[in-house]
Amino acid sequence: MGSNDNVSQGITPIYTTPSPNETISLAREAVSLEIRGEQVTGTAQVSVRFLPAPRLVFEVEVENGSPFILIDEVGSELTFTEREIVVPTLCVRAEGKHLVLTPTCEPITALRPGAKNITHVVFHLVNFPAFTGTAAATAGEGKKQHRIDRVTLSADGWRIALSLLVTTREHVKLLKESGGFAITQVGLVERDDEQAIGQRDAEEILTALHYFLSFAKGGWAAPILPVGFDRDSVCAWEMWGSGSCDSWRYVPSWFDTHHGNLLEDTFTRLIDSASRAARASGTMNMVPVQAYGSMSMWLT
Repeated sequence: MGSNDNVSQGITPIYTTPSPNETISLAREAVSLEIRGEQVTGTAQVSVRFLPAPRLVFEVEVENGSPFILIDEVGSELTFTEREIVVPTLCVRAEGKHLVLTPTCEPITALRPGAKNITHVVFHLVNFPAFTGTAAATAGEGKKQHRIDRVTLSADGWRIALSLLVTTREHVKLLKESGGFAITQVGLVERDDEQAIGQRDAEEILTALHYFLSFAKGGWAAPILPVGFDRDSVCAWEMWGSGSCDSWRYVPSWFDTHHGNLLEDTFTRLIDSASRAARASGTMNMVPVQAYGSMSMWLT
């Protein structure tokens, strides 16, 4: 989970990677599943693992039934009882009553019971380079101060702050040396008018952001693990998933990391251009889709 050292200009990450390639623990949940045709209960540890490739994993401790379970005896669905969601899964390992399952598709939308309207979304960016922002703050204690750079992407009524973490520059250095994956930035999505954000709208703007930041980097960089909050900063929903991301490698790109304003200017132009095209064609609900469609040719 996030710590006070990683507060970045008012954006606190929900999850962090203390060092590259470390597993991220998301939740511990009550679950039920079918084994040998009978419904059993258990507890699932939900995590994102990065090696050998990013993936979402459910480690389940079965509470009742036989102490010896075979992979082919495990059903194809995992039910999170408190959240009332059913996830299609595949069992990849069984050791006694300990099971390891993976979802057949990602991400998984995990709603909170009694959730209210979402007003802002915090997300975590994997494998994006450190940059010099258009705004900056400092964090740390005593003489050990870190510069925390930030940019703000604005277009079509959206405002997205993207901030480095205290750990960003050190993690990027390690990634350049050894490759792999790490959370390198934290972001905050809001509407300019401060109105509620629909779940579909949040998913679409995050998809557009995925394409845009990957376009800037020259390879896939993933905004993962978004968490939506209501006006009282209570968690309303979250999405569990590992995202589509390349292991760290150098790729030449148009984005000069010493000039963070390039991200701001280019994002605004791309989204606003897509918005004008959508108005002309009467498909305003497709603005993010048209924007990332124009960038996809650079990411093949």
